[in-house]
Amino acid sequence: MPDTRSDLEQQALRLVTRGQFLKAVELYQRILARDPHDRRIRQKMGELYLKAGREAEGLKCLREAAAATLKDGQARAAIALFKILQGHLPDDLAIAASLADGYRQAGMAAEAERAAEDTLQAAAARRDWATALAMAAHLVELRPTDLKVRFQRAELLQAAGDASGALAAWRDLAPLLVRRGDLGEVARVLEAAVVLDPRDVALRVEAARARLDAGDAARALELLADALAARPGDRDLEHLQARALARTGQAAEARVMLVALADHQRSAGDIEGQARTLREALEAGEEDAALRRSVDEAEALVGQRRVRLWDVPVLAPIHDDEVVACTRAEILARYGFPERAVSSLEEALRARPSSVPIVARLVEILVDLDQTGDARGRLEAIARAARGQAREALAGRLEALGGSRIPATPPPAPEDDDLIEDIGADETRGYALDGPEGPLARADALHAAGDLVGALGRYQEAWREDPRNDEILLKIAEIRTILRTGALTGAPAAPEVEEAPAEEPTADVPEEAGGSVDDAWARASVGLHAEALHAAASIPGLPARLVEARALRGLGQEDRAREILGAALDGARFDPHYLDALWDLADLLLGAGRYQGALTLLEELQGLAPDWRSRDVQNRIRGLRILLDRAG
Repeated sequence: MPDTRSDLEQQALRLVTRGQFLKAVELYQRILARDPHDRRIRQKMGELYLKAGREAEGLKCLREAAAATLKDGQARAAIALFKILQGHLPDDLAIAASLADGYRQAGMAAEAERAAEDTLQAAAARRDWATALAMAAHLVELRPTDLKVRFQRAELLQAAGDASGALAAWRDLAPLLVRRGDLGEVARVLEAAVVLDPRDVALRVEAARARLDAGDAARALELLADALAARPGDRDLEHLQARALARTGQAAEARVMLVALADHQRSAGDIEGQARTLREALEAGEEDAALRRSVDEAEALVGQRRVRLWDVPVLAPIHDDEVVACTRAEILARYGFPERAVSSLEEALRARPSSVPIVARLVEILVDLDQTGDARGRLEAIARAARGQAREALAGRLEALGGSRIPATPPPAPEDDDLIEDIGADETRGYALDGPEGPLARADALHAAGDLVGALGRYQEAWREDPRNDEILLKIAEIRTILRTGALTGAPAAPEVEEAPAEEPTADVPEEAGGSVDDAWARASVGLHAEALHAAASIPGLPARLVEARALRGLGQEDRAREILGAALDGARFDPHYLDALWDLADLLLGAGRYQGALTLLEELQGLAPDWRSRDVQNRIRGLRILLDRAG
């Protein structure tokens, strides 16, 4: 009697039509013996077993068929089988979990979420932690911005006795909550982590700082007590303790500790840290004239040290070759090639040895390379020959770098044209841009003359001074588009840099390939917020999220703007627009009354880049501390 697969299937079908289900199963078993992976035959066997009243065997076959179907990527077919199984075994968590996984693989997000939530709750109630955690993982994948799901997962890990997993989950939650400004929750999750690892001093300090930021200074002191016992003499812990003491009404003790810490910072060469700590000491208690003088002196010294010569208008390049050389060097330095920037400037100096703008930029790059001695030598040479405001700026920078003091009265003007240019004596030459003809007027003149590269630099300088001037922003965007596309006949090309990256997008005018972010930004800047939002929505990256957030803010949707920026910041620490996003998010938190959250972000910003809008950041931090003190 023939027994090919086709013959066996035909015989089985005839038996089924006669109601002889078990005999048909026997024939299907013969087929399955030849091909054990045939899930279709296994499914038929399961269905026939059920019809014959053999439920156990039938459900076993259907389970195996459903699992194989899902594994083969046939999610929708597997869903149908799991539903049949669930009809027979409604309380079976494994089937429920597999059904949720099937929905997820099929892209049926809403059904997957409902199934995973129901299964998670049922599994947790039965203490089936493996299933509950699997469902929590599905929910995190389906709802990556939903912090409630992440909370559930951390709690499940802790309940399951997975201390290391729970600890990692709680710690991962903390920065996400900081981005949202939920500082009370930050403290709660970190303290939950402390319970899991009470000997981790660093974790305890994080929890104490979070409690302090959330306004619970008393609890912060309790946490710090154990940390200080483990690390006596730790300056950072003592600083945190002093801040907590000031918030609990112990101003005198806090001030003594802060002044002592400031003295230590000064002796260690941390001038900026000393100024900040003295300011905290001053604001911790009643007015103190002597302490006020110390603060003023420290902050004046910080101001001198923060001045960078390329930010001094009187030292801006005006000649075409200077503009090209300085622009090329700045691009190289910003993209992480400072040594090549130095070589580029050295080459430019061979052609124009008396150029103060080129030497000024060379000095700052050498300082960034920790070649301060070389920088001081070059700076002293040009400072002694300079005059007017240029001399004042150069001499101040030299002193801040530890160089010798330059007399205020310059020597007689040099007659040799090869000596350093007499910068500052004749301010009409373009090096003094802080008078009636400021950077904006100079930019307009350069633009009108067709010098787009020079105009771009001056517009960017004007934008830094007046970041709310949308007209400047539009001019920057227009020039950058022209330089990139060559839209203006005869327009000078942007300076080319051999083997260097493309021109860096500025922090104030983010740029993506094709100019789409520029387009969105331009619309947002003139109030076309809905159009800006639409233009940025499909563009990946942090610059586009910045545009979205600002457009949403213009539409009155601050909550959504905060959510977008908070999510975009995760994992974007090395993005060149990270600082702008921190500033914008802090501003949004301030507008929402979340003062401590805004302060935390600005302190992070200040720690990452002390020179970035330093005065604005410091003033905003000071104002937030005033608001927090008034709030109690």
